[in-house]
Amino acid sequence: MGTGNDGVFKKDFWEWDQSTNTWSQKADFGGCARYLAVGFSIGTKGYIGTGYDGSSYLKDFWEYDQAGNSWTQKADFGGTARFFAVGFSIGTKGYIGTGRQGCGSDFGDFWEYDQTAGTWMQKANFGGGGRFGAVGFSINTKGYIGVGNQGCGSMKNDLWEYTWGAGSMGGSWVSKASFGGSARYGSVGFSIGSKGYIGSGCCFSTDFWAYDQTGDSWTQKASFGGPGPEGRYMTLGFSIGTKGYVGTGGATSGNLKDLWEYCP
Repeated sequence: MGTGNDGVFKKDFWEWDQSTNTWSQKADFGGCARYLAVGFSIGTKGYIGTGYDGSSYLKDFWEYDQAGNSWTQKADFGGTARFFAVGFSIGTKGYIGTGRQGCGSDFGDFWEYDQTAGTWMQKANFGGGGRFGAVGFSINTKGYIGVGNQGCGSMKNDLWEYTWGAGSMGGSWVSKASFGGSARYGSVGFSIGSKGYIGSGCCFSTDFWAYDQTGDSWTQKASFGGPGPEGRYMTLGFSIGTKGYVGTGGATSGNLKDLWEYCP
C-alpha cells in the first residue's frame, strides 16, 4: 500500500504480511507524492501510476520489484494524464481506464499494459461512458468496471464486463446486472475466486455485495466490519488467497488507518 493524502501528499510504501499480521515499510514509491493513483499486480511485480500531486495530473507509471525492494519507471500510461481511474490485471496484462481531469473532463478510454514488452495499447472504450471513482476487478479471463461518478454529480450503479480482443481498440464490453446497492463512487472492489465484491463508497456506506459471474447476480453480504467501523470511501481493497481486505479511507471523523479481513 502506498501514496495517498492525509493533508499532505504521500509516497511512502508499506507491505502487510498475512501470516504475521504485521506491516513493514518498504522503499518509497519511485514517483512524486500523489493521491488517487491506480495500482495492480502482475505475477511478482506491483505497479502504480497516474494520480494528482496537488498541481498536476500525472501519467507516469512505475514497477515495484518485491525481491529487490526497488522501483523502476516504465513507459508512461498511454492515455491522457488523470486521477481517480481504475486498474486491474488479467493474467499477464494490466489495465487502466476511466478517471478524470476535473468536472466535465471524465474519461472512458481503456488501456492494456504488456508487461513483457513494456508497452501500452488502447483497447475498446469502456461501455458505460466516461466516469471517475469507479471500481475495477477481474474474474478469470474477464474484466469488470462498475459504479462511479459521471459528470458533476451523477452517481452510477451499473456494471460492465470486458472480453479481451486482439489489436488496437480490441475487445468488447457488455452490460451486466446492475450493482445490488445504491449508486455510489469511491467504493472498494476486489475478487476472490469466481466472485467479485464491491462495498463502501460515497456517501460513507458500509454495505458489501458479492457478484456471481455465472449467474450474473448480486447478493448482499455482511456489512463491512460488522457493527463497529465507520462507513468510508476512497478505501484500500485487495485479496490474498481466499480472503479479502479493506482498510484506510475517509470517514466523517477523518482519515482512517485500520485494516479489516473478509472471509466469504
